Amino acid sequence: MRLQQIINESFSWDSEWDSDMYRSLKGLANKNEGVWKSKKQRDFLLSRISKVPHQHTPQEAREHFGLEMSGNENLLILSGMTRWAEYGSRSLVPVRHAFIVDTTGVRQHVKLGNKGNMRDGSGVDIKKNKVQFDRPDSVDTSHLAKTEDEKKKEFKTALGMSEGEYVGEPGKRMDFGTLELVAKKDLGYSSFGYNQATEKAWNLYKDEKGRFIVHVGKPGPERGEKIRIVATVKDHFVSKKGDKQTKIIRPRFYDVETNEEMIHEAKASVHKRKGDSTLCKTACKDPSNISNTWKKVTCKKCRGHWDSPDRKKRNIGSFDMGSFGG
Repeated sequence: MRLQQIINESFSWDSEWDSDMYRSLKGLANKNEGVWKSKKQRDFLLSRISKVPHQHTPQEAREHFGLEMSGNENLLILSGMTRWAEYGSRSLVPVRHAFIVDTTGVRQHVKLGNKGNMRDGSGVDIKKNKVQFDRPDSVDTSHLAKTEDEKKKEFKTALGMSEGEYVGEPGKRMDFGTLELVAKKDLGYSSFGYNQATEKAWNLYKDEKGRFIVHVGKPGPERGEKIRIVATVKDHFVSKKGDKQTKIIRPRFYDVETNEEMIHEAKASVHKRKGDSTLCKTACKDPSNISNTWKKVTCKKCRGHWDSPDRKKRNIGSFDMGSFGG
């Protein structure tokens, strides 16, 4: 009893990936007869399993692990390590679990037998394999069946046909009206100029007619928020899922309720200088909105701009580095 307690307490998975996959697949076997709970779960986990560097063939499964599987199934080996004593590598023993999965779910779970240890060498002992789960022949998979709309969409995608409509004409600038951000992906930082960087993101918007607009650049609003956008149409293309999408560039964002332009931080100059508190000369007269660069002064609120007083103080042709000081 004490030995079993030591073994249980000292067990650890080889990686977090092994631990996560074991919990997901073991949970299906214990609580759902081995059937995927949804199509989304099936697609997600099968996608992760397909990215495993080495995919075992039916012959390898039979010869190396004593398991029978078909060519349409995947074999996943999850491993960890346990220790039955507090000393030496001889007390370290590998633990391996094999899951055979298909488009229905987990067909079989086997705890692979082990021979040897980490000091003398370890391997799989087929004779000691213990079947933990076998999926029943008749299980309910109605929730995994594809709908007629999904079948039609897959058929159209395979033939190069697409769903939806394009917006605008390439090269033309237009008002896209109210758009909702439906997806967003952080792409890190994009470098420009000397030692400058700005955030970059992939933003997917949907208009009131269900058409998709894509922008790659500064991050947009939060997912689910609505915003009015004026931008230039760069290109029309078809996504991997078969949807027609419109790519835009140089967008300007406006608040849906007040219709005021929402100035993103990235629009403010990265060459800000101190010492100039000139009021806006055009509309708002607000000193807090002033962005002063060596070339011009810009009001971030009304977008008015004029030549900077600092420009006259600089002698660019002389290469006097002192002239570029604070």
